[in-house]
Amino acid sequence: MSTNSLITFVAGQKIKASETNQNNNFILEQINKNIEILRTELNTKLEEFKSNVSSGALKVGDIKLASYDTVPETFLVCNGASLLIEDYSELYDKIGATYGQVDDYHFNIPDLRDKVPEGFKNTSEPFGSTQKGKIPNITASFTGGTNYEGCIASGAVSFRGDTGDVDPGNGRVHGNKQYNFNASKCSSVYDSNVTRVTVDRVKINFLIKYKD
Repeated sequence: MSTNSLITFVAGQKIKASETNQNNNFILEQINKNIEILRTELNTKLEEFKSNVSSGALKVGDIKLASYDTVPETFLVCNGASLLIEDYSELYDKIGATYGQVDDYHFNIPDLRDKVPEGFKNTSEPFGSTQKGKIPNITASFTGGTNYEGCIASGAVSFRGDTGDVDPGNGRVHGNKQYNFNASKCSSVYDSNVTRVTVDRVKINFLIKYKD
């Protein structure tokens, strides 16, 4: 039986057992009610904690590395996709059109495929921009001669041979010296089989959080 309040007793007044029971029931109801409220609050906090742990406590717009090829809920692969602002409003509020947009209704997420993130330093390379790879300049030197022994080459340059006629009488070459240029002679990082600058790398996913 539910009771609405405690019965107040007056000193010297006889107390009925039913009244005592009513007060006891009221107190028990209040205790149980508060326990249930506390249990609900604790469960809510626990679920929030689990969610934060599972997502690494990331906020909308944060990017994380993933060593797996599946995409968890509330995350997107950073592949430069164009998204509807209406569908991903929380993410748009964070990054806007920093990474480009095709029109006023869409925005792009970062494209980190085959790219290495670099810390932002100055406005000459705008925040969120993609910068083309560069490598140090390659230098070499050579000295031409009138015969093979007189040819000196260093670095990426090597002597290939002569063009023209050879005079057997004095060993002179009437023509031009030919040289090759091959950067891989300087360092193995130069490879004729690649077309872009690369570093030692492992292929993983960059994931951006789009909603809480």
